[in-house]
Amino acid sequence: MKSVMKLALISLGLSAICLSNSASAQATGNASISNFSYRLVDLNTRDGVTPSISFSNTQASVSTEYSDLWGDRYQSSRNGNDLSAIQTSQSAGGVYVFSELESNRFASSAQFDQLGRFDSSARFNRDFILSANTALIFSGTAALGANFNVPSELWGNSIYAVTNVRITDIGANGSPAGHGAVFERGITAHSLNDSAALNTNFTLAFVNRGANQLHGNVSAFAVVNGAIVAVPEPETYGMMLLGLGVLGMLARRRAKL
Repeated sequence: MKSVMKLALISLGLSAICLSNSASAQATGNASISNFSYRLVDLNTRDGVTPSISFSNTQASVSTEYSDLWGDRYQSSRNGNDLSAIQTSQSAGGVYVFSELESNRFASSAQFDQLGRFDSSARFNRDFILSANTALIFSGTAALGANFNVPSELWGNSIYAVTNVRITDIGANGSPAGHGAVFERGITAHSLNDSAALNTNFTLAFVNRGANQLHGNVSAFAVVNGAIVAVPEPETYGMMLLGLGVLGMLARRRAKL
């Protein structure tokens, strides 16, 4: 009886070691837009209209979240009604998730060294009124990075980093009318020591060629999210089932005594 019990405990112990070893993975990622700025261009110098823009209804937010192997979630967020500096983070053993936003820069990043899922984002949107015969030009620098360093027995894992800037006009009912410009770049890294990176400058032009003011909206975000999920090999499942089966058999024998 003792030898059988020992076999069961050894099987469960080995399977636990395999599962714990599968957690020896690391995912890192970053997404940011910096040097974010705009300028106005006069499209008709003879109309007597000085190019101008006024902003309103600014909504800004940063958030971080991660969940561990057991499904426990940890999250924090901050909101603002302007583009003054805000930031938030989550940190624990092997976990650091961070996001920040200010007037000309917003960024998200994550370093994850355990099994679970994570998400970090920095977002804003604001309405504007653009003068007649005026071009609105936004520019900035997008930087993205994603890296996975995981053992071969893990699959189905990924980290995704994306930046997005969108300008659109607003119709009479307050919803986007569908005219505008979009910049978006994203990268993904998967299991087995995969990595990706991107650094690029961008320019977005939004043009009002009409004789009247134009209502519009500009929004942007930088997001990093991903997961490290353990998927044991068949041998690990076999050891677990063997150990549990033996323990079940021993329990039934004891119940008959």
